[in-house]
Amino acid sequence: MVEYRTDEERVQLILDYFNQYKLAIISFLVLGIISVSGYFYVTNNNKQLNSEAYALYAQWNENKDSALFDKLQGDYINTGFAQLALITQATLLANEGNIDDSLRLLYLVKDKSDGYFGNEFLNFISKINIARLELSKKNYKMALLMLESINSNEVNPTVKILIGDALFGSQKYDLSKKAYLEALELSQINEEKAIIKLKLKQLEMEQ
Repeated sequence: MVEYRTDEERVQLILDYFNQYKLAIISFLVLGIISVSGYFYVTNNNKQLNSEAYALYAQWNENKDSALFDKLQGDYINTGFAQLALITQATLLANEGNIDDSLRLLYLVKDKSDGYFGNEFLNFISKINIARLELSKKNYKMALLMLESINSNEVNPTVKILIGDALFGSQKYDLSKKAYLEALELSQINEEKAIIKLKLKQLEMEQ
C-alpha cells in the first residue's frame, strides 16, 4: 500500500482526483437519481403515462438509442424519467468535453422541474451540475446565480463550497472565505474538510 509522508500530499491526491474527473462528477449523482426512480412511478398522477416513460427510459438506458431518447423527450417530457434521461445524456456529453450541449440539457431539466408542480430533487441536481460546468468555463456570475437560487433547506457543504469557488473566481475573497467556513461547519466528511481547509489556505495567499 502506498503511504504519503504528509497530510498535504494526501490532500493533493484528493484534489488531483477531483480535478481529473470534475466533468464526470454528474455521473455519480445520476446513480443516486436512479436509486429513487421508483418515486416517479408512485407519485406521478398519470400512472399509465409514467409507466410507458419508465419502460422507454429503461430501454434507452441500456442501448442509448437516439430514437428512444427523442420519443421520451417528445411524448413524455414532463415525466421524471424523461428528465432523468436528459441528466444522463448531459453526463455523457460532459464526459466527452461537450460542455455547451451538456449545459443546454441541464438548463432544460431545470426549467421543466421548476415551480410548484416541479420535481425539487431533479431541480436541485440540475442546478448543482449547471453551477459546476459554469465554473469550469469561468462563468462565475452564472454559477453564483444558479447556486443562490437553490432552496435554503437544500443547502449543504457542496453548495457552500461551490459558492465559495464562484466568489473566489470573482475575486470577492471575504465572501468566499465566509462560504468556505460555512461549508467547513456543515461538512461531516474528513476528506471534504481537508479540501475546504486547503481552499482557505489558498484564499489567504490571495489576500
